[in-house]
Amino acid sequence: MFLTLFALTFVVVWDIPWMTYIGLAVLLVPRLRGTDFSCSLARRFWAPGLMWAGRQKFVLEGTEHCPEGPAVYLSNHQGIPDIPMIYCLPVTLRFVAKSTIKFVPFLGWYMLADRHVFIDRTKRSDAIRSLQRAADQIRNGISVVMFPEGTRTRDGRIRPFKKGPFRLAIAAQVPIVPMALEGARNAWTRGQLWIRPGTLRLKLGAPISTQGLTTADTDALMMKVRHAIIGLHQEIGGAGGDLTNNIAPQGEHHARERISA
Repeated sequence: MFLTLFALTFVVVWDIPWMTYIGLAVLLVPRLRGTDFSCSLARRFWAPGLMWAGRQKFVLEGTEHCPEGPAVYLSNHQGIPDIPMIYCLPVTLRFVAKSTIKFVPFLGWYMLADRHVFIDRTKRSDAIRSLQRAADQIRNGISVVMFPEGTRTRDGRIRPFKKGPFRLAIAAQVPIVPMALEGARNAWTRGQLWIRPGTLRLKLGAPISTQGLTTADTDALMMKVRHAIIGLHQEIGGAGGDLTNNIAPQGEHHARERISA
C-alpha cells in the first residue's frame, strides 16, 4: 500500500511539470515538432523516473535491431508501464493511441501538442484518416508505435492482431520491428489498485521487411510478425500466445481501405 501511494503521488508530481513543459515547448517553438526533443527527454528522465518510483528494474534487449530510418514498431500490450518502457528506445517515435486518451488532462494535451496519432476504431472513416496521419509521420522520418492487439491482455497471453498496423507498414513500405514486453501486468494488474515491485522486460527482434508487399500480403505478414512477437515474449519469460489464432474477429473495426503511399 505504501509503495502504491508513493508511486501514484510521484506520478502526479512528476508527470504534470514534464508534460506541461514539453507540450508548451513544442507549441511555442515550431522547429521542435517532429524532432527527437520530447523522446530524448522522456528517454533520459521521465520514463526512468516512473520506473524508479514503482521499484521496477528495467531490462532492455535488442536495440541493435532498431533501423536507422523510420519503422513501425509493434508490441504486445500488458498495461500502463508499457508506455515508459517503450519510451526508453533510442528512436524518435510517436504512438498511435485510442482517441479517448486525448481527453486525459496533461497526458492527452501533451500528446496532441507533440503530434501523436489518435484513432477511433468505432468509426471506419476516422480510423482511415488516423492511419493516413500515421503514414505522414513515417514519411517525415518518424517511427510509429502500435499495439496490434488493440487492448491490454487480461491473462498475459498475446491476443489475435488487427490488420491496420500491417496495412500501414505495407503502404509506407517501411520495416516492422517486432517487440515483446513482459512484467507490466504483474507490476500493475488490470482491475487492481496495488503496484508491486518487479522486473520489466522489453526485447526487440530483427526488422521484418515490407518492401514489394501489397495489401494481398497482409495476412501472411501479420502471421509472420505475430509469431516473432510470441517467440520474443517466450524468450523473456512470457506466456506467448496461440500460434494458430492470428487475426482478430472480423466483427471488430478495421481500416480496410488502402492507405496511399
